[in-house]
Amino acid sequence: MVGPRVQRDVYPILLSFRTFQIAVCADLEKMFRQIKISSEDTNWQRILWRDNPKEPVKEYRLTTVTYGTSCAPYLSTRTLTQLALDERERYPLASFATLHHFYVDDLLSVLREFPLSIHKTIEWTDSTITLAWLNTEPYRWQPFVANRVSKIQTTIPSVEWCHVSGIDNPADLGTRGLLPSQLLAHDQWIQGPLWLNQPMNEMSSYKIPETFSFPDNALKEKKSVVTCVAKIVPLPEFIDRISSFTKLVRVCAWILRFIKNSRSPVSRTFGYLKSSKLHTAVVTIVRLIQQAEFPNEIKCLVQGNPLPKDNKLLPLNLFCDSEGVLRVGGRLSRNTRLSYDQKHPMLLPKNHEFTRKIEAGLNSRPLTELSPDPSDFNALTPAHFLVGGPIHQFPEPSQPSRSVALSERWNLIQRLRQYFWDRWSTEYLHRLQPRSKWWRTKPNLKLGDMVIVEKEQTAPLNWTLGRINKLFFGPDQKVRVVSVNTKYGQLTRNVNKIYLLPNSQEI
Repeated sequence: MVGPRVQRDVYPILLSFRTFQIAVCADLEKMFRQIKISSEDTNWQRILWRDNPKEPVKEYRLTTVTYGTSCAPYLSTRTLTQLALDERERYPLASFATLHHFYVDDLLSVLREFPLSIHKTIEWTDSTITLAWLNTEPYRWQPFVANRVSKIQTTIPSVEWCHVSGIDNPADLGTRGLLPSQLLAHDQWIQGPLWLNQPMNEMSSYKIPETFSFPDNALKEKKSVVTCVAKIVPLPEFIDRISSFTKLVRVCAWILRFIKNSRSPVSRTFGYLKSSKLHTAVVTIVRLIQQAEFPNEIKCLVQGNPLPKDNKLLPLNLFCDSEGVLRVGGRLSRNTRLSYDQKHPMLLPKNHEFTRKIEAGLNSRPLTELSPDPSDFNALTPAHFLVGGPIHQFPEPSQPSRSVALSERWNLIQRLRQYFWDRWSTEYLHRLQPRSKWWRTKPNLKLGDMVIVEKEQTAPLNWTLGRINKLFFGPDQKVRVVSVNTKYGQLTRNVNKIYLLPNSQEI
């Protein structure tokens, strides 16, 4: 049997190979011969062999996976997969590469960067004159030498230069008349000098020869000039790319949660967004916008300096709160009934995209239904009074101005008036028909009923107690007005101001 496929398809492996710059390729040597099979299965891999026809036939059993059998690819790849699963904890990187980047016995993977860091760089030269050039300032030499010394020192500034004798320099072997076959067989050409594998403190050619001597004035003081440029941090791109205010706030809240979870993986936050997190997102967006639009004002207030007299924001009495947000001061701070955001609103630029998003959200609030048609799901919004329709509708193309005859204009106005009249007569009158209250029928008030008379602008405990002594009926024979005898005299009130007390039978 062939067996199922346990590795990834070659197509996604080839696609992922184009992801990063550093390519990693490997191959398992003699993969089939390194995988043993069970002893009871070796009977199925018998071979008969003899060196010549005169010798008796010998019987052999193959104890490893045999190339050419139908099940060989499955046995090898399944063994490789199981090995990666068993050693996942000890070798996580190798296990991941085996499971995701192997096709049969070939590894094909990529790396974003090489994970090995270079701690120290050592360069070797067999020229003591070159060492003298490289250990001094370039200005001391002729232009030809100075330019090359300067280029080397700026390209690899943290390198350590050392001396190697000409006998131990493998680069000189190619100039000594050796044949290519002799170069390949020469150990020094392939591996370098023997002392290169020793520790640095034991290398005989590691140190610069003692004959080197540099005068005290050989090193020149090199001055560095640093220029500081104040740069305004641009706003995140998603603030302008997202058109909805609600979606923008939620996206910012998710980003803040991701930052918090990344900084403290131990105490991560999961689940739905709370209202406090949405408020924090709004404050964060406003603070970023203010830092980009009002940098000078924020700098003055943080340093404790007043705003300039010609500043347009001076009448607003601005201040920075504990969250670093510019807020409007003023005389409303003495009003205890208003919330903090009402007394000190956040400052926003009038022409900013975020301000337009807030205005669009306010002007999109539904006020009431637009028509009694059950299939019409549009609602009347403040935008209808501003632009004549929903805020999200496509704008109408601009009409070129042209002169219209008075008769045509009069006919247009008459048709428009007739249209409004038809809609009012067919829709408005039907709106008055349904009741907004009093949906249930209740018995009329009777003479002698004990009631409480509502007294406006007073507490219910101070309302007057009385008894009905006269009834006034409406056209539908329902009591609409009553006269009540109280300790203050006769009072005539609408039934909306009368509250009937339960009698002894109802209690």
